[in-house]
Amino acid sequence: MAAKSQMKPFSTRLPDDVRAALQAKAQALGLTESDLGRMILIEKLSGVESSPAAFVNELRSLAALIIAANSDTIDLDQARELVAHNVASETAVTP
Repeated sequence: MAAKSQMKPFSTRLPDDVRAALQAKAQALGLTESDLGRMILIEKLSGVESSPAAFVNELRSLAALIIAANSDTIDLDQARELVAHNVASETAVTP
């Protein structure tokens, strides 16, 4: 049996404009508000500088890999092209 998640809920209050920006950025990246907030907090606390853009690129790579693995006719390069052409790209992504 898998170990229980050690993640605990955390709540904070944000000004309306900050909350709206968080929600808009999360939606643009295809993430939930909670996921993006968690990513930002973890990055800042750990000192690791990875961006939401890097996360989105990793998700796109995984999507292409899954498409190629499940297709008899599409190879990995073709799957990457499919993902690139069919998933909206955020050109100016900042954490």
